[in-house]
Amino acid sequence: MKTFSTRRTVSLAAAGLFSLSFLASCGDEGPKADQPAQQGTETAAPEAAAPATGSLAASRDALFNAAVYDLVLTISDNDAFPVFNTKARDFVELLSNYYEHLRAESKDARERVRAASALAKVLRNVGGAYPRAEGAFRDALKECQSLTPAELDSPEGQHTLSSINNGIASCLLMQGKNKEALQYYEAALKIDEAQFKAVDMKEGDTISGKEAITALSRAVVEVVDSYRCLADCQLIGDDPEEALDTYKKGIEIAAKYQGQPTVEMAVSFSKIYTSYGNLEQRNGNSEKARQAWAIAANLCTAANNGTNDLLQKLETKRDYDALIEALKATQPAEAPAAEAPAAN
Repeated sequence: MKTFSTRRTVSLAAAGLFSLSFLASCGDEGPKADQPAQQGTETAAPEAAAPATGSLAASRDALFNAAVYDLVLTISDNDAFPVFNTKARDFVELLSNYYEHLRAESKDARERVRAASALAKVLRNVGGAYPRAEGAFRDALKECQSLTPAELDSPEGQHTLSSINNGIASCLLMQGKNKEALQYYEAALKIDEAQFKAVDMKEGDTISGKEAITALSRAVVEVVDSYRCLADCQLIGDDPEEALDTYKKGIEIAAKYQGQPTVEMAVSFSKIYTSYGNLEQRNGNSEKARQAWAIAANLCTAANNGTNDLLQKLETKRDYDALIEALKATQPAEAPAAEAPAAN
């Protein structure tokens, strides 16, 4: 499949920015934290959850997600080692068997959706098995039809539906099926736009409370990420003008909330500013590119300072370093000094 670097030669540092966390941020989980990016590294201990109806299911969900996604991340970061490749294959087999068991015997539609989605993400992110991952995402999409209207229409249900559509799109894109991928990215964006509009703050509004901040953060991150993923796809499909317009729509939202972003907002915003800057550089607008990259670098710093997660610190530091290299590589040459007047 074509990439930007095969169509145009740019500085190595600038060209490498597009590939940063592409799959990991298109169709994956929402925010992992709700702390403001500007805060220090000290965090209060979480309060104990109060017993409530459904707490067992909530605990099961948390355990399932931790087991799946943390293991996937570990394997992804170490996939150069044969032992992890073997473990990844074993894990895929176990997860596949689990989903087949659920499909045959379980009436729990939520669990079937979760298992199929998890299998798809493992296949895509770790195995790179895009056709099989696409099939698993499509299975998850079908399983969504078994959810109750209340479950599907809830914020969590819509988040899941958007994630699945993004997942299908990313797999199609990696197989070179750009036009079909666009349809699924657009479907995901439509969902995310509706969720964002439901929580978007108006001028003069204030927000407080952990749940409200988390809901706003996730909605903002997901709609900005969806704009970026759609624009990336449009650009790969040789539609730079449409891509530029789509990036700008996402940046308009990012600009509204980048004054005091959560960590996840800062990460999301840095990525769309980076991609937008890459396109401006490709179009020959170096100054606009540099402005966007500078904003992205500052957001990486804010995210890095605001998180205690070591892996997130490493990722944001890596992104920051790449942005700084791009800025150095495109530094305008200094104008030559005026010659001194000749002595009389």
